[in-house]
Amino acid sequence: KATSVVNCAFEAFTRSGVTVQGCGEAMAGRKVSFVGCVWRRNTSVDEGGALAIVDSHVKVSASIFDSNRAPRGGAISARELEKPMILERSLLQRNRALADEVPPALDAMNLSKWRGIDGVGGALLVEAGLAKVEDTIIEGNDAAMGGGAIAALGARVVIKSTEPDRGVCKENRAGAGGGILAVGWADKPAMIRVKGADLSKNLATGLGGGGAVAGNGVIDLDEVSVDTNRANAGKRGVGGGLAAWKAGSIKIDGGEVVSNMSSGGGGGLAVINGSLKISGQTRINRNQAGGGGGGLMALTAPDKELERLVGQKGFELPFKIKLAEVRISMNEAAQSGGGLLAGNALREATFPLAMLVRHPEWIVQNQTSGGERNSHQIWISWASRLEANDDRRSKIKLVLK
Repeated sequence: KATSVVNCAFEAFTRSGVTVQGCGEAMAGRKVSFVGCVWRRNTSVDEGGALAIVDSHVKVSASIFDSNRAPRGGAISARELEKPMILERSLLQRNRALADEVPPALDAMNLSKWRGIDGVGGALLVEAGLAKVEDTIIEGNDAAMGGGAIAALGARVVIKSTEPDRGVCKENRAGAGGGILAVGWADKPAMIRVKGADLSKNLATGLGGGGAVAGNGVIDLDEVSVDTNRANAGKRGVGGGLAAWKAGSIKIDGGEVVSNMSSGGGGGLAVINGSLKISGQTRINRNQAGGGGGGLMALTAPDKELERLVGQKGFELPFKIKLAEVRISMNEAAQSGGGLLAGNALREATFPLAMLVRHPEWIVQNQTSGGERNSHQIWISWASRLEANDDRRSKIKLVLK
């Protein structure tokens, strides 16, 4: 039979508040439900400080997760799921995913090391399965490594808000993906899809203040506001709003990327050896970069691990940047490309990059402060050769290799 737990409190347990394993999978309608429950100050030495789900079908509604801690999934961990874990109309706050040590350069860390790593998913960690998060507020959570709010490792997570302000991911912190993180591999792709919810005021001490994606993974945003996020780690602090690296992909359909800041490149968005597709009247405005690309930085660079992975599923070349219906304005960069910086920054060719900028005339009112060589709006270069700048106001279509 189905099991329902209603209006219960789980507080200060030291071996996870609740563990659900091997439950609710055999027959339809046999899920485990938690309604109106509170998990507070629970801890685990392994996963799921408040709630650990393994190979089970679980639904959580109208519940609170507050100040729980674990190395993996500070509040909730869910793995090996054949049916989606559902989290709705809930609040997750002040939860933490801990790690003994954080590498100084997360962007250089091999993808394989993200498997089973500690310090991921400050509020929620999903591995090998699907989770649906609806009308839920996730704020003030921390992850030492990645995914201050949510981490999807070889998994899929759908985040949805049915009304304004009912789905919010804000003021979370992590090394990579202050708000959300997706990491996938050839055998286990990852995806986080966000519809209508907000990613705001999150902080990364490395890559992607609002969110980050790496490997065979995708962040897919539909009418989402990515605003006032920060990536702060010197030159390695890239992608104030969002960052993709090691073949990761970002898709944006409508919404806005505004008022984000990075200490390095890509004040709004940073894509390094990855792909990006923007459509649907998206705005990239008022972002700031301490390096190049105030609105957007899209570069390729040497990566020995990626060279070995090319050809596997999810690691195809060339990387693709497609900017269809997007307006990039009032952004600022300390170096090249106040609006858009793309190509590579070396004397030799790197991974090939296909670029389509349908409306370069919509990249306006951006500025740089890096000297005479730097374009105020657009700077696309390859192997020390300028390919396009402000002089190019018709459609830009390039294959750089």
